[in-house]
Amino acid sequence: MMIGTTIYRDAPQGWDIAVASTPCGGLFQTTDWANLLRALRGAEPLYVTVDEDGRAVARCLIIKQGLFSDVLRRSQRLQFLLPVVHRALATFSWLHGPTLHAGQEAEAAVEIYDAIERLARKEGVMSIDFTFHPTMQVRGLEPLLVDRGYEARTVATYLVDLQTDYVAKMHRSVGKNARKCLREGVEIVVVQEEDLPQYYRLVSDFRQASGMQGFSMEHFLMHHKVLGECRRLFAARFEGQFIAGLGVLAYNGLLIECEAATSSVCFERKLFANDLIKLEIMDWGKAQGFRLFDLAGVAVKPKDEKAAGIRKFKKKFGGYYVEYTSFNKRVGRLRGSAVAWAQKVVREGK
Repeated sequence: MMIGTTIYRDAPQGWDIAVASTPCGGLFQTTDWANLLRALRGAEPLYVTVDEDGRAVARCLIIKQGLFSDVLRRSQRLQFLLPVVHRALATFSWLHGPTLHAGQEAEAAVEIYDAIERLARKEGVMSIDFTFHPTMQVRGLEPLLVDRGYEARTVATYLVDLQTDYVAKMHRSVGKNARKCLREGVEIVVVQEEDLPQYYRLVSDFRQASGMQGFSMEHFLMHHKVLGECRRLFAARFEGQFIAGLGVLAYNGLLIECEAATSSVCFERKLFANDLIKLEIMDWGKAQGFRLFDLAGVAVKPKDEKAAGIRKFKKKFGGYYVEYTSFNKRVGRLRGSAVAWAQKVVREGK
């Protein structure tokens, strides 16, 4: 058996078709996602394939970027640091990879991690971070990675099976809240291009009120431009205004929620519009042939009331609880003074 690894700086022909042909092939492993991170963060995508006897058995999209890149790109005052951090504090990271073809055992799958680690050392990368797809299961793979020095961390989410009677599994409060919204005149709409500024204001105001870091209108529109139909935004309209919203990343049978927002009107008028939005998204996803709706993560062991409240809220939609694994490994020398300097600049620039 001959096993070979190839690393590409540009996407090989047919990459997205190959990703979509595997059950765990998600949006975060596509060229669209690579192009988005290149545009937003100045990230450098790397495409890795493992071939067995001339047949591709594993693929992984790696994102090379600087430590704190996501924080820096959200701040107009700090974006000038992106190239500096990319060079001095480079990391490898990816989500929902690698994509493995059916029948691959852990020993074969680990070949791609060894190839990535060799590349990381060659490129002077500090660390490797990645998270499995929540439905990915390769028996024996996690112990092999731990033996190679990776630290494993358990993460969790709720997945709603859209091919079942998901309404019957929901807490009764969901239907009650949805019916009240409809009686009061709330309607759910798919956000059109002309409505993007209004949706952005909703999200921006919500994040500011919640103490969350915001992002620019330019970056918000970049998601729309690059991801196209793989990103859908749903909004609750009441008296001519958006009062709540939720987006989904839609690819290869999986919906992943994103960009949630709630306005003060929902609390003042006691309109729990997010319940109605989720129901509408599930119905839309089922009609479009999607299999699963990922509610985008919950705390495994909530450390405060906020985290516990988020987990309780997501649980009521009838999904099943799934734990999966995130990994980290330090592969280069940590430049302590450089990290301390970058952390100080980020704190002062927020």
